[in-house]
Amino acid sequence: MNINKIVTKQTCSVEFLTGIIDYAGFFPPARLDYIIAFENFLEYSKSDHSWMLSRFISPTSKIKELKKYLKEKSIDSDMSIVAILQPADDINKYIQQLASQLKEIDSLPKHVSVSFIETKVPKNISPANIDILLEVLRKELSSIPYQRIFIEVSTDECMQFDVNNFVDRVGIKVRCGGPSIDLVPSVESLAKTIMYIADNKIPVKYTAGLHHPILHFDPTLGGLVHGFLNVFMASMLAYSNRSNYSLIESVLSDQDPSNFIFDKHSAGYKDKRIHVEDIQHIRQTYAHSFGTCSFDDPIMDLTSLGII
Repeated sequence: MNINKIVTKQTCSVEFLTGIIDYAGFFPPARLDYIIAFENFLEYSKSDHSWMLSRFISPTSKIKELKKYLKEKSIDSDMSIVAILQPADDINKYIQQLASQLKEIDSLPKHVSVSFIETKVPKNISPANIDILLEVLRKELSSIPYQRIFIEVSTDECMQFDVNNFVDRVGIKVRCGGPSIDLVPSVESLAKTIMYIADNKIPVKYTAGLHHPILHFDPTLGGLVHGFLNVFMASMLAYSNRSNYSLIESVLSDQDPSNFIFDKHSAGYKDKRIHVEDIQHIRQTYAHSFGTCSFDDPIMDLTSLGII
């Protein structure tokens, strides 16, 4: 990251937001052509706000297309991606299709690193038996230098998992929205999930619905949808042990951006503060990023709020 390129009013907002976006332009609601989405990622990587961008999200089924494009365009710059494994209803089918996917991942050129591997849980695997899936993944992924595996769950499922499964580079990917309002978890449910993962020091990524910083009414969905600033501030406070359920709920439900404070040495909510060293540690270790199909919307919103 080139700090000289960063134009920001508050130093700590940089620490809070660095690498917070994983770009998912290929996925809904944008649904861009895969190569167009990747070209967007390359352009964003050269922009003045590239410091906020982290990884390109790709299904494993598209890695062959990615490799072809990189070769044709002679692109050899270092980059990081998130590989999303193909879902399956049955654990046996899931295992059968793993080998070909991992072969594709392993065949990526050396300048393309797979930081995260994300997966949904087969429908015939209950939360109580998630260790079966993780045992398979750890064994099959042993030759791939990934940083973390993220298991995708809803807020309703999250607390059904044994926390002992989330060790050795395994985290939780929490869904915060979707194409209909019923897929947006309530503030109460999301607050409980954040407290659970933070209390148990489980690494987390967020996905779906976090297109704008602050909780707001979405006229298309006909209801309130979560803001990524609310979600990450709540997560920061929870992981820093400076919170309780009531505070987390308040942060998630707040629609007033002036209550989210960034200054030279800290970030916080109202009178609660997290020092820059804690922000760096939590972002690097626990609260990693969120996936979004838009890079421009978060940038425009944060700029208009005076946060960057």
